[in-house]
Amino acid sequence: MRTDRQLTPKDAVAGAVLAVSVTVVGVQMLNPTPIVISVDGGSTSTESLPGFFTYADVTIVVVAAFLAGASATYLFQPRPADGVDDGTDDVDLIEKRRREWAENADDLHDGEREIYEVVLDSDGVVEQSTIVEETDLSKSHVSRKLDVLESKELVERKRRGMGNVVVLK
Repeated sequence: MRTDRQLTPKDAVAGAVLAVSVTVVGVQMLNPTPIVISVDGGSTSTESLPGFFTYADVTIVVVAAFLAGASATYLFQPRPADGVDDGTDDVDLIEKRRREWAENADDLHDGEREIYEVVLDSDGVVEQSTIVEETDLSKSHVSRKLDVLESKELVERKRRGMGNVVVLK
């Protein structure tokens, strides 16, 4: 995944929220508010007991931790600009290949055309075993013709489990 994404104003705000919220969590955790205890009896006295958190402390820590998590999630989520496939390129590739198909269909011979049509009709991704089923060609014949189509840089085979998946290139 690419990391050369442009910094947007939203990214800057999310980064600032992340920094401030992590700082708040750290400060609150290291410096709890001392609790003042009043003792009833003949007189009232107060004592400070350090090391205990009040409800306000807990609320501040929870809110700051939530903001830190939300801003970190926003900053580190993959985006289409980062090289993540959003699916639009696949549609464009299939449409481009369909146009090329109309122009270059005569260049494919002896089963290559049938195999390429199956890949196109499957939206550019199909298992090799499905090609064998849909074309009624033998496994070896399909394999040899896929070699030819790969050499023409029209398709690519990718290993998936015990079989291959054929994708448009």
